[in-house]
Amino acid sequence: MPDDTTPNGSSTPQAAFTGLAIIYAALMGGLLVISGMSLLLVSAGILQPEPMEPMVLWIMRGVTLIVSMVGALGVFVLIPMLVPIRLDFAKPMPLIDQLVPQMLNQRIMMAALVEAGGVIGATFHMVTGDPALLAAPVASLLLLALIFPTTDRLARQAEILARRAEEQLPE
Repeated sequence: MPDDTTPNGSSTPQAAFTGLAIIYAALMGGLLVISGMSLLLVSAGILQPEPMEPMVLWIMRGVTLIVSMVGALGVFVLIPMLVPIRLDFAKPMPLIDQLVPQMLNQRIMMAALVEAGGVIGATFHMVTGDPALLAAPVASLLLLALIFPTTDRLARQAEILARRAEEQLPE
């Protein structure tokens, strides 16, 4: 098995990318399980939620929407501004390598917010029985699938970042 560490003991960007993909897959799997259980428990009649006032339902829908929107805003606005993982391992780029852990943490936090919106929707569905709240887990799964890290996407981002870094280096 190849060694995924650099001489100073830190992990390579490829190892970091693999870890990121595993975390995204785990988030998606957890969301699928929670959403599926919510749907099964309510539709099978195991959980029989009591009717709630419309105001409480709208508050729950609002909380779900706010959490989901914050996660989506982070995904589509903040992530493109972050430093991507570079996949051209032959060229030494110490500045980019130093920023990889920070970028991974920010990507994971945004993906966790997206998943949280879906989990909140599924949980509120179990409490209220409101089928409209199942839109949150579906939207979260689609968004996580859309932003799932692929080597092609990250390679394109890395090329753009490498060009920018080379332009900014003093000659």
